[in-house]
Amino acid sequence: MQYLRFRRPIAGLTLGLMLISGSLSYAYEDYPYDSGADSYEHGRSARSRDRYDSYDPSQSPSANAPQPSSGYGTPFGLNKSTAGAIAGALLGAGGGAIIGSHRGNAGPGAAIGAGVGALGGYLVGHQIEGRDQALDTQEQVITRQRQEIARNRALLEELKRRNLDARETDRGVVVNLPDVLFEFNRARLTAEAQSKVAHIATVLEQQARDRRVSVEGHADAIGSESYNLALSQQRAEAVAQELRGEGLREARLTTRGYGKKYPVAPNTNPDGSDNPAGRAKNRRVEVVIEN
Repeated sequence: MQYLRFRRPIAGLTLGLMLISGSLSYAYEDYPYDSGADSYEHGRSARSRDRYDSYDPSQSPSANAPQPSSGYGTPFGLNKSTAGAIAGALLGAGGGAIIGSHRGNAGPGAAIGAGVGALGGYLVGHQIEGRDQALDTQEQVITRQRQEIARNRALLEELKRRNLDARETDRGVVVNLPDVLFEFNRARLTAEAQSKVAHIATVLEQQARDRRVSVEGHADAIGSESYNLALSQQRAEAVAQELRGEGLREARLTTRGYGKKYPVAPNTNPDGSDNPAGRAKNRRVEVVIEN
């Protein structure tokens, strides 16, 4: 008998849950999701380190996408958890009262329907709210990536305008100072090298004042490992010292010598013979303007 007594109120609250779940799910499906986000991220990771040459922010799949905001689709500024609970309570109470009234149980039906409807509405609203927040976070990440690419593009254009050998990598913008800018087997900069470092310092001051700079020396495979490591460190320090002299703060600078560890060209030919052109490319100092 107890089961029969509450059968209709329970049916009412079930109806309320169905109504609130359906209405909130519909509201979520109408959310302006940025379908280009995943393809944008995938495309970014696949670009070459010189991807700025072909990048056009206006062509980004997300460039004109609607911007999500917290509280989207909720009345009176309520979050979706609260709105769901209120709507669930109203629908559950209404459904419970209507069905319960057929057996004279409108009051209990409305009470049970309101309570369980509120709980169900809150849970559904909370789930949707979490998804909205995830979309907001994703959009913020994409916006930062877009801004980073735009900044690096402007930085590269200015460096190249000053006849500097620069490229973009995953770490940031890299300016290459080749071996010819140093005295033979020494760490002293030539006059040309000093001029180039002065240009780098000017660009850093004008367009990248908030970014750290890593000065990294490299060598070829000729000579002992300890000698090449020491020479690469000394050359990196010579460039860093020149940057300090141009006004760059010490706190922004890091110097490293890697010796022959990171070649950019083969030191020998396929037949094992010496490759002077390749070795010359490996003898270098790189100024990394970090992201």
